[in-house]
Amino acid sequence: MPGRHAVPPTTYSFPCSVQLVGVYREDGRPTFSMHTWMTTASCEPPTLMFSVYAARRGVKKTSDSILRSGVFSVNLITQAMLHDADYCGQTSGYKTDKVADRGLAWSPGALLDVPVLDGSPWVYECRLVDTKDVGECTVLFGRVEHLTVDASIADASFGKVDVPTLDLAVYSTPAYYGLGERVYGEGDSVKAGESATP
Repeated sequence: MPGRHAVPPTTYSFPCSVQLVGVYREDGRPTFSMHTWMTTASCEPPTLMFSVYAARRGVKKTSDSILRSGVFSVNLITQAMLHDADYCGQTSGYKTDKVADRGLAWSPGALLDVPVLDGSPWVYECRLVDTKDVGECTVLFGRVEHLTVDASIADASFGKVDVPTLDLAVYSTPAYYGLGERVYGEGDSVKAGESATP
């Protein structure tokens, strides 16, 4: 194909959202781990899914705790939170207490028995409803049972959130980036009377 060439198959090409997933350990202490392989699995019921490497092999403390407890929080990460978030992503909960190490401010969930980060502007509280092994990973499916947002977000309904003002971070191996300004709106092509073919 002109202007293109083949490279080894990979998934490391496009930016992903950044979030810290929170759960209580067996001893009741909170722990958080970074996950970037997360997306929507269903709108109704509202369900998120994310992939965890070696989730059933005693490698990831957070995923082990999710499989045990059946509940977890998903905390979106701002650029200001990246220093702590990266630490939580690079450090094993089996080796240290990440929350104590970083002095992370957290609170109990509003509905489910999960820890949530005080600094996150957007927090889902989820119940584990399914899992699926895919290759070297396990995909966890969590039904969103509660959502809390920062007080500055007056309306969290579809299309109402001024996303750039949240200063959310995105990830593309091996670095983090900020979100840019809005460049186009969903459905603008139809509203403008544009045609898919000239």
